Amino acid sequence: MGSFASPSPGPRAEEWVGECLERLDGRVTRVGPGQWRLARPGEDKARATVAVDRGWLVVERPVPGCRITRLPRTTRWSWRLLDPGVSLASGARAVLPPGETDARIRAERPMVSPRHDDPEVLARWIGTACAGAASYAGGARTTAMNIDADESCGTNRVDIPELCELAGWSATVRSASGEAVVALPARDGDVCHATATTGDGALNLHVALGVAGDAETTPLCQAAVALALLRAAGSVRLVRSTATRHDGHIAAALEVRLQPPVGIETLNHALSALAFAHQQIASELEALAGDDSLAGAYLALQGAR
Repeated sequence: MGSFASPSPGPRAEEWVGECLERLDGRVTRVGPGQWRLARPGEDKARATVAVDRGWLVVERPVPGCRITRLPRTTRWSWRLLDPGVSLASGARAVLPPGETDARIRAERPMVSPRHDDPEVLARWIGTACAGAASYAGGARTTAMNIDADESCGTNRVDIPELCELAGWSATVRSASGEAVVALPARDGDVCHATATTGDGALNLHVALGVAGDAETTPLCQAAVALALLRAAGSVRLVRSTATRHDGHIAAALEVRLQPPVGIETLNHALSALAFAHQQIASELEALAGDDSLAGAYLALQGAR
């Protein structure tokens, strides 16, 4: 896990997290201010790290053997980690922090709601995040949800346009599909759109990225796009990047999966993160997908070629 640049999270936050960690099975070791390492029974040596970072609760776990340093490995690991078929209850996703070559699985939760003060709620989430990160790192696919009935009903019944309006975002409902569409600011005064749906007890936000249009992308371009998506996920909180390829075409997207209860502040965090990530990555992906020489230079610059 990378070092956190934040100051000490404060005695109250540490008390909450320390209290909930005591409720979990396994050996807990304090490794720094607001940071703990959790070794659960039956797990391998790649232990999860739990941290409080600038008002966020973060669970992170390394992916054993996943060091992206050369093009063949970039291609193999990037597509595996970006597999959109992997859907986890905690919202954990693959990240590749800037300047690093070791991929990780990370789950984050803002500690802003009074409900998050309850160590029982935090303990359940940490347990789910640790289990999800372990299954993701091992290549497992799961949609299992560990949510109590009183929490799961909150997201399923939420009025998404109303919640967006309260959070200060404009949203409309498509008459054909029933999906809520949220307008987000893009680069140069443009607008992109996020679709909001509920499913499996979670609120899912999705922004499609136009990568290569109808043009086929070369293996070099595909590797560069996949690496750029992993980098984006590693630099923007909450956002997960996904990619699929078919007959030389790439379909990329940015996603956020929110677990209940979903309040105004949490939704605002998620939509702001999606807008920022889109502004950061959309033009870059379009360029990388259509220029072999640029893709090669990008991979070399990132140390992945």
